Amino acid sequence: MPRDLDRQALAEFVALHPGMGDRTVYRDIRHVLPGTTAIITAERLRLEANWRPFRRPGPVKPSEWTEGARELLERAICDRARTGPVAVSLSGGLDSSIVAGVAAAVRAPESVLGIALVPGDQDLAVHPGWVPDGRPQLEALARCHGNLRIDHIMPPVHRVDVDPTHLFVATGQPIGLAPNIGWLLGAWQHAQAAGVQMLMTGDEGEMSITHRGSLSALVRQGEPARAALEAWRLARGGQGRLRDHIDMAFFGGTWNLIRGKGPRPGDWRHYSPIHPDFAQEAGVTELLIEEGFPGGFRHRPPGYREAVDIYMRRRAGTVDNIAALRALTGVDHTSPFSDRRVVDFCLSLPERAFVRDGRFRWLAREAFRDVLPAEVRDNSVKAEQNAEWFHNLRLRRDRLHEQLEEIETSPLARQALDLPRLKRLLDQWPATAEAATAAGPAYRSTLVRGLHVGSFLRWLDPSNGG
Repeated sequence: MPRDLDRQALAEFVALHPGMGDRTVYRDIRHVLPGTTAIITAERLRLEANWRPFRRPGPVKPSEWTEGARELLERAICDRARTGPVAVSLSGGLDSSIVAGVAAAVRAPESVLGIALVPGDQDLAVHPGWVPDGRPQLEALARCHGNLRIDHIMPPVHRVDVDPTHLFVATGQPIGLAPNIGWLLGAWQHAQAAGVQMLMTGDEGEMSITHRGSLSALVRQGEPARAALEAWRLARGGQGRLRDHIDMAFFGGTWNLIRGKGPRPGDWRHYSPIHPDFAQEAGVTELLIEEGFPGGFRHRPPGYREAVDIYMRRRAGTVDNIAALRALTGVDHTSPFSDRRVVDFCLSLPERAFVRDGRFRWLAREAFRDVLPAEVRDNSVKAEQNAEWFHNLRLRRDRLHEQLEEIETSPLARQALDLPRLKRLLDQWPATAEAATAAGPAYRSTLVRGLHVGSFLRWLDPSNGG
């Protein structure tokens, strides 16, 4: 197969734009996306959608919402656990805890393995208001289910972070998961050593039963009074400030934008390593403004249907991330939350099924109340994924300089990436993990993604002699 690059697709990938559809970074290679059928004849190839998300009439009583969600997720988990040992990747958060709790309940007395990635005692980079890991929640979950055994893994720096060449050989492309790929491989390799062929996760939970809920979606659905009431209840319960909830619900976050909080729509410079000229050539700013926010995240929190639409546009990236983990370990991935029956059910529910009684994620908290300890069910504090990222990055700082020097020899990389910016980031190295966190996505995302894509382009570049 020819390895000619699709420059437009490459630019959108580097800018974290989710709208690539079935395109890849190669001009002549396409994805067959989930929900799509490829029909191949001697004359042609035709791609047809076999599933599309659409709203349909659904249950109207809250008890029917919770009972339906519980029944369908149990069925999805049972269908995925028919043969072999059952293992679940755990973080201590609501999504993965629901999967592990239900799996333990339906498989009892058979054992269920939980695999949790946790940091050591090193300097950790944690966002304000977050915690380094979910060990207290995991311990409470294990106490609830006697047949759930949780292994805590402290993964070291993985060789794919030091040199991603073997990842490119295995998958043929860069991946959006680059900042966390080495960390996640710790769980996948532990599953591989345990003889697990398929690892369950809580991925896509927020695009399914654990959708957070959106006050602005309530307004758009003709329920402004309910949105205002829930904003007051949320603030009264300590979940944010009333003025911020009102701003998001009725004004789309305009006041926060005016106050300069967060990047403005279309401002790829905040997080992307793309070269300015390459971004202009591809019309990246206009594409991101059309999406509504950098990387496709809307400043106005999406309602459930909008969240599914965003997920559908990101399917290619999800497929590539899973393919990379599978290619490097032989362990496959499955997420019960993305089961079509579960998503179809959630599409039939009103937004008030997800934000209700002063709580976000109401449906998930109520439907699985009996399989979750209070430490998980009522927890509103998030655990940082890969909290040791800066420590591990610092361990290979010399290698980062070498990597950038190698990348600078590639004409393709010099065109696509803002290499002087990456060099400045290396030269202005933060003294502490706290300072690295304060720099926003500059080091965790911009630098790491830039070096990852640059290494791929150098590997691909015929002028490199590869």
